[in-house]
Amino acid sequence: MKKKLCITLILLLVVLIRWMNVSALEIYYTNANGINLTKEEYNFLTDFYWDGYQKNLTIDEYNYLFKDGIATNVESKEYIPFQMLGTSFSSSSKSLKISKASVSNYYLMSITVNWLVSPKVRSYDVIGSYLGNITLVEEPITYVRSNQGITSYNNLMTFSNGYGVSVKLPNDADDITIIQTYKVNGSGKIYASYQHATSNISLNNSKKYTISLSGYGNVFAFDNSIKNYYDQMNGVDISI
Repeated sequence: MKKKLCITLILLLVVLIRWMNVSALEIYYTNANGINLTKEEYNFLTDFYWDGYQKNLTIDEYNYLFKDGIATNVESKEYIPFQMLGTSFSSSSKSLKISKASVSNYYLMSITVNWLVSPKVRSYDVIGSYLGNITLVEEPITYVRSNQGITSYNNLMTFSNGYGVSVKLPNDADDITIIQTYKVNGSGKIYASYQHATSNISLNNSKKYTISLSGYGNVFAFDNSIKNYYDQMNGVDISI
């Protein structure tokens, strides 16, 4: 009886050790927030956002992105300075990129803005999308990241054909990136736009717009009283 018990315990120990070794091998990267990523998850984040996004990934972001499994068929392009390629655009000061990836019953979308210089005006910018024959599954999640940390924004304006979010650029911060992630259903075309305020503007005034293909970046049709506050940066688009 003791012999059989010992054998059983040894077999269980062997199984446990093997399971621990396999689990350890699956962990490819761990960031400062204690988030463990497999190589597949790490590579997805590189393709969908950029290599380095993993560093500040939070548990909320991880759960939002991977709760339904890893999205597939990522489509996005690196920007080419001073040119527009549909899915990416760059000016001398900032770049704009849109990405899509398919999940089981929706598309995961992202818009990323990377400031290539330190912006002089730090007021309320707007970021959002025109959705052609496409509907939001959940409200977009919008973050501003910088060397001062991460701030989330939910100054959301929704319309039948799209949405926008006002974000405040942090004072005295560098390495500024704006990230917006959302989920959609349908089949059509998405236009994404980021409009930077070149003069100080209040939060309430930054919301004076509708969504239109004739607007700035094919998204934001600002009220005449504030349209000159924004820089008219070109937008990007992608089909799903």
